[in-house]
Amino acid sequence: MSFFNSADELNGTLGTFLQKAMAEPEVGKAFAGTNSLMKVVFTDPDVTLWIDCRQNPPIFLPGSAEEPDLELSMTADAGHRFWLGRLSLPVALTSRKIKVKGPTSKLMKILPVLKPIYRRYEEFLNDQGRADLVAV
Repeated sequence: MSFFNSADELNGTLGTFLQKAMAEPEVGKAFAGTNSLMKVVFTDPDVTLWIDCRQNPPIFLPGSAEEPDLELSMTADAGHRFWLGRLSLPVALTSRKIKVKGPTSKLMKILPVLKPIYRRYEEFLNDQGRADLVAV
């Protein structure tokens, strides 16, 4: 069973959280440090997020005609587990639970700011009345 029943639910939960996280100065600066256009493709349900990290704070785009500098692909469940801190980025990359097209070195630049974000995602879910998504 998937954690998210629809694209709207995934976008309204994880998408909303990521937009809020990018607005935080430390997080925005780390993502902007990649100087990349990121495309994040989730499956089951299908949602694609475009994040322009060539500016600070990064902004979410409805789409892009440009080729992304980094493209990450994963199931929605893997993305959810990742942001909860229950799927480490190095493990996810080597096990191919998260697939990356583009220089992974840019992606590794954000690792130092991730640990505090995991806790904030859990708090966000609880605040949204989605404690069911925390107990995975």
